[in-house]
Amino acid sequence: MYLNYNNFELLSNKLQSSEDFELIEDAVGAFAGYVKDVDIGEQQIRTAYATLDGEALRERVTAIDNRRSAHHKEAIVNANLLNRLAAVNGVEAIYTGKTGEGDNLYNLEVRESVAEFCIEITAKIFENRR
Repeated sequence: MYLNYNNFELLSNKLQSSEDFELIEDAVGAFAGYVKDVDIGEQQIRTAYATLDGEALRERVTAIDNRRSAHHKEAIVNANLLNRLAAVNGVEAIYTGKTGEGDNLYNLEVRESVAEFCIEITAKIFENRR
């Protein structure tokens, strides 16, 4: 488990500025966007393998993979941003998984833990909807 939802709620209750709320909204959008892109991409890959071959298949799968990778990198950046915003506001980490900096920002452990975090936070927000 890589989500501390209590800290997420605590941060949301502490914020005062619309800019900070926008940062959270953008971050949550990045997390949900990654999960959505994985779901859509998996179906698109199945369709590509069923309908394409050769260079057309390689190009389609590469494009899907590149898009997913971009969403994943955006989610990683936003997980770290969310934790920095929490720290500035005196709140413990919301994303509790592996973090990295520089060349290690996108290493396998970070990518895997952020992917799980995206699923967790998306599901928890959905579960707690009004």
